[in-house]
Order: sequence, then C-alpha cells, then structure tokens
Amino acid sequence: MTDYTKTTDFAAKDALSTGNPSKIVKGTEIDDELVAISGAVASKADKASPTFTGTPAAPTASSGTSTTQLATTAFAMGAAALVMPSGAMLQWPTATAPTGFLLCTGAAVSRTIYAALFAVIGTTFGAGDGTTTFNVPNFNNRMPIGAGGLYAVGATGGSKDAIVVSHSHTASTSVSISDPTHSHTLPYFTTGSGGGGGGPDVLGGSGMYTNAASTGITASASTSISTTGSSGTGANLPPYLGVYFIIKT
Repeated sequence: MTDYTKTTDFAAKDALSTGNPSKIVKGTEIDDELVAISGAVASKADKASPTFTGTPAAPTASSGTSTTQLATTAFAMGAAALVMPSGAMLQWPTATAPTGFLLCTGAAVSRTIYAALFAVIGTTFGAGDGTTTFNVPNFNNRMPIGAGGLYAVGATGGSKDAIVVSHSHTASTSVSISDPTHSHTLPYFTTGSGGGGGGPDVLGGSGMYTNAASTGITASASTSISTTGSSGTGANLPPYLGVYFIIKT
C-alpha cells in the first residue's frame, strides 16, 4: 500500500509572475499527478470486504475483549492459551502429535524449548538428565487414575496380571473311636470222680464270664496345607480400546 505524493507544486506556480513560462500548467504535469493518485488508490483496500496482502499489522486488543475489533495473531494465541493451557492432556488417535503438543511417552525433552510446560509440571513425571531436560508423562500401556487421597500425582503402580498372594491354610481334624462294652466267655474244668478215687477232669457245661469293660480309645489329627502364589497367566483387565495421550507444550 502506497501513499499519494504530489509531483508538481501548483501553489509555487501560482506565485510566479505573470508571463513566466513556468507559471503555465502543462498537460504532462496533470497526467503525472493523475497517475500517482491512481496508483495510490489502487494499492489500498476497499472498505467493504477488503483483501489484504503482505503482512498487515493492527493494534492487539486486551485479553477478554469481545467486540467487532479485528483480532491479531497475538490476540488469537493468547485466547488459545486460555482455552488450552500448557500441561493440558488429551487423547489422540495417531502416533504423531499435532503442532503444540507432545506424545505422553515418558520422553525427556528440553527445559528451555518447552519452558512453559516445564513451568507447569516441573519434574513431577521425571527429572530427565537432572539439568537440561525433564520427562513428560508416560501413558504407554497405562491408564490414568484420579490423584488425591490414595494416589499421588505422578505415582505409578498396578499390574495387568492376576497375582495369587503366597499364603497357607491350616486344616484341623478330630477323630473319635468308640469301643462298646463287651464280655468274653471263659470255660472251666471240673474234677472227675471215677473208680479208684480219681477220674479225668471234665469240661464243665456252664460258662464263666469276665467283667464287662470299654477301652475308651479316642484319636485326633491336625493337618497344615501350604500354598505358594505365583503370577497368573491370564491378564486381569477390563475391556479396553488403545489411544495415545498428548500434552500441551
């Protein structure tokens, strides 16, 4: 866009004395002025639906302005930072993060290049090399859980496998044996009375019994069963769908 610059000083011509040839306005001088005016007008945008070329500049409105004032790139970037501040995390469908974001893979990145992000998360997810880098969150094969109370921000844990904890069981068994009362028959002999004053002994015909008695025998047993736990072979996971996580730089 150019401004009109007058090439002929017509007021100076008016001040010349009558009869001075330079006082005369020539047609070429008029043509030169018209060409300069036409060029200046052609380089300016129309008021209705103007189209700008080059790198036009305008005053930047203060944050939060909501009028018909033109929004500069500086204003737009400031507004975007309010909507999506550094450190905000989103889910993302591809392995390439969009401009202004990093994949949450636990990578160590520059504290200088990503100063705004470092100012928010610091070394919460890892200190990098301890001086020039820091780590972004690592969501590879992980799912988030709300921090606070049981879980601190940046804490990790859990296992995808079912674990049987090593433990033991004790079984106690009591066995009772009852011996009912019983008795035994005891036969006896009688002395014979045959000729000569003595005959053979003869087995008597009636029984002689022992006293009834019980043994009262009891028995008991105690058994201890020991079991050792191990990592389960099957994953203990809810139904899932894999996505990437990204963080605003």
